[in-house]
Amino acid sequence: MTEKLKDPRYQLRKLSDLFINDLFATPDADILAEAAQDASLKNAGERAKATYQRALLMTGQNKLKEARHAIDLARDNAKAGLDMNHMDIGRARKILEKLAANDPTFDIKVTLAARNLREITDAEVLSIIMDLKRLGALPADEIL
Repeated sequence: MTEKLKDPRYQLRKLSDLFINDLFATPDADILAEAAQDASLKNAGERAKATYQRALLMTGQNKLKEARHAIDLARDNAKAGLDMNHMDIGRARKILEKLAANDPTFDIKVTLAARNLREITDAEVLSIIMDLKRLGALPADEIL
């Protein structure tokens, strides 16, 4: 036990625990009064608030980008004559199975989940078909 007490990491942990316990024992009003007098704490609070607001803004901007991308994708699909909402999922899976059977490098080109075609969702199958069509890898008559 004596060795443990001499370990600087143990001592630092104990000191940290004491500070945390003291902080939790201090009434909120006392902490707020002290913070109001300390300009560095005010500045730190303002910086934290600004950082939080920037993070919210960036999150909103990212969501907007994703929405715009989805709209562009839908527009591109409409122009290309792809209406995946009405495509038979069984037909889509057969197209993928045919591609897998005819292409010896299929398993290298697709994700691990797509390699075993039974384990991917219908949405993923349709997404792969759309991507292949968009890239020109599937003729339009094969999809219809």
